Amino acid sequence: MADLSRISRASGALAMVAVDQREALRGMFALHQSTPVLDSQLTKFKLDVARELTPFASALLVDQEFGLDAIVEQGAMAKGSGLIAAADLLIGPAGGAATDTAVDPEVDPNRMREIGAAGLKFLVLWRKDDSAESRLNLVNQFKKYCEIAKLP
Repeated sequence: MADLSRISRASGALAMVAVDQREALRGMFALHQSTPVLDSQLTKFKLDVARELTPFASALLVDQEFGLDAIVEQGAMAKGSGLIAAADLLIGPAGGAATDTAVDPEVDPNRMREIGAAGLKFLVLWRKDDSAESRLNLVNQFKKYCEIAKLP
């Protein structure tokens, strides 16, 4: 069984904050502003969330595209809160929710471990119109990422 102590509270409970949304988050911001939502705005939001909420969270789930590197570089995580790196490539319309996923080739599992990630995450979308075998292949590919980095 994987060691989850770096992403759980002393009691064993998981109290994680997820800010790994990408285009869906852009879409949420777009509903409330008249100017384009810049990548830098998404990054700043994720930095602010990390600074404000990780003192109360057992872990923070964040994507490499708009948050992870800035959070690590700026030391925005509270001590005792684990970092979970999203290893999924979310496929979908600009400003919208993901309609498909793949293992992100830009996410290096060894680098994630080296920068202090305590775990990796992958979103599996289950659809009736897609084969179970294709989803199983994605999960197995992601599992290899975890095994390479020795991360849950």
